Amino acid sequence: MKDGSPRVRVQKLLQCRDVLQCIFNLNPLEIEIYRLLNRNGPLPADEIGERTGRDRSTAYRALRNLQACRIVYKETDILDNGGYRHLYHVVAPTEVQREMKDCLEEWHSRILAVVDNFPAELRTSLEKEY
Repeated sequence: MKDGSPRVRVQKLLQCRDVLQCIFNLNPLEIEIYRLLNRNGPLPADEIGERTGRDRSTAYRALRNLQACRIVYKETDILDNGGYRHLYHVVAPTEVQREMKDCLEEWHSRILAVVDNFPAELRTSLEKEY
């Protein structure tokens, strides 16, 4: 099979190391943080940084992206001695799963529409050339 063929590219996509990475376009640190929070429960950014071997600002950037993807959220924890801290939580994996399925179904229907329209689109582009 030709190396650049659609089937080969789809095979490469199917070999994606992590479904989260593929669907939400996450980097390895973001996946590590998501899994860390899923395994350990809510954590503050500084502890997430420590556990991943990264500084707090790097952890914050990754957490902001995870929040933008709506798979992590933060809550404010009021401390007994005054002050507060933010704790980061994962969205329930079943909700993330539903979001992934919805995304895939939407992508699938859009791609099918493009493929179904391919002959007409090709014909239109040829007519414009002449």
